[in-house]
Amino acid sequence: MTAQGIVARATSRELSPKERAVADFYAEHREEAAFLSAAEIAERLGTSDATVVRAVKALGYSGIPELRRELIDALRARATPAVRLGRTLEDAGEDPLGHVIALEHQLLERARAIDRRDFSRAVDILAGAERVLAYGLGPTGPIAEYFVLRLARFGRSAVTMRASGLLLADVAPFEEDAAVLGVGEPVQ
Repeated sequence: MTAQGIVARATSRELSPKERAVADFYAEHREEAAFLSAAEIAERLGTSDATVVRAVKALGYSGIPELRRELIDALRARATPAVRLGRTLEDAGEDPLGHVIALEHQLLERARAIDRRDFSRAVDILAGAERVLAYGLGPTGPIAEYFVLRLARFGRSAVTMRASGLLLADVAPFEEDAAVLGVGEPVQ
């Protein structure tokens, strides 16, 4: 579902101001909204989850699962690597280096919020493990592989895991003295 599609549905129906805010949220935040619950959207909008459900039904959906499926299908259709790269290049505008520096600056600012005691504890766990299992899925897989490479250079036993679901359960070499490091993408 495109933003225009959601807006068209919203304007063709009578919605209360709160319901219109829900429709606007879905139109303006499709990628994020596809993965949020009614309660999470309600909290962001200062309304109830019942209002979110009513708004979705007023837009002509049987419920949130139907709208979510439609949003996810639309994401899949336009999320090829070439399209994502094109969007990234568009975001960079006239100053790609400045864009990259700004993104790195945002990451560094987020890193400042990491609790130092939690980080120190994580380092201690990894240092004390007989083996480190670095888990990275999709684009974070190469980061996990790089981490394992660095550990190997220090003589540490480490392995990368890039499988998911049942395949992960079948191939994951979990051991009692192992530590697992999960590598994830920052939420934008």
